[in-house]
Amino acid sequence: MSEQPNKEMKLTSAEHIGRSQPISSVRRTWRAGPEGGLADHNGGGSVAKTDVDVDGYIAKQAGQAQPVLRRVRSIIRRVLPQAEETISYQIPTYRLRGQYVVYLAGWKHHWSLYPVTEGVRQALGPALSPYEFSKGTVRFPLADPVPTRLVERIVRALAKVAELRSQGKAPTRSRPAAGRRRTRG
Repeated sequence: MSEQPNKEMKLTSAEHIGRSQPISSVRRTWRAGPEGGLADHNGGGSVAKTDVDVDGYIAKQAGQAQPVLRRVRSIIRRVLPQAEETISYQIPTYRLRGQYVVYLAGWKHHWSLYPVTEGVRQALGPALSPYEFSKGTVRFPLADPVPTRLVERIVRALAKVAELRSQGKAPTRSRPAAGRRRTRG
């Protein structure tokens, strides 16, 4: 009996031990491969599968998250009908004119929108107060109904920020005045 070759190999940093090039200098070319994974076209096999489209991403989520993510996706697509829908950082991403606008992710107990910047948080104020935040992220519980109007407002605000960014006019982070240092305490 002949043995079938392994169709998918996970590339790890350990494979680079003993090679003449450090891992940071190894340049690889990736293309969509068979079975939906990414194939290494430099002769290294395939890496662990990553989703190549939003349908695939949603299909891999827990059962209770799938209808919620489909609903949020439809809201984003309605607000940004010209947006390119893609996968970036292994999560659904929506881009306009080459600028990212919003990222969407599903988790075990919540779903998230990224990057909800400080300016967007301030602009939406009390509407966001019931939700948890983490650096640039707003989390919505899966058990709660999707706040359609709030998602629309967030996406519109993020689209404005992306437009300003494309024009080189995006607000920058505030910095301490010259000669003054922020201290922790």
